Amino acid sequence: MPMRYLMSSCERILQIRPDVVDRVRKHARLRSKELASQLDLLLSTDRSTEVLMDKTLNVSSVVTDANVEKLIQDMKESLISEKISEHQSALRLANTKNRQTVAEVRRDAENRIEHEAHLAKSAAEESRNLQ
Repeated sequence: MPMRYLMSSCERILQIRPDVVDRVRKHARLRSKELASQLDLLLSTDRSTEVLMDKTLNVSSVVTDANVEKLIQDMKESLISEKISEHQSALRLANTKNRQTVAEVRRDAENRIEHEAHLAKSAAEESRNLQ
């Protein structure tokens, strides 16, 4: 299969279908105002809309009253998982930087201690030589 056909198929599948989104919105509104608000927030993120399109296979008739909450829950879980991964990466980076900073401060302190010890030793030798 030529690559352009494959890419075209992928693009078509990944495209956000307004009819799917509208149907999910309609069913969410019927369930509760809070669920509809959550859905609107989720639809503002790329990852959540990808999950919605994946779960519905871009077919609006798949969306029903029975599964709209599950779809929204899957969208939330995916977004939460993504955010957790992002924050874990940021924490690992911050921990690495902190360990480097601590190591640098420790080396500086050790060098100062050695330098002060050397100065004290030199001063002691000079005072012995002067006596």
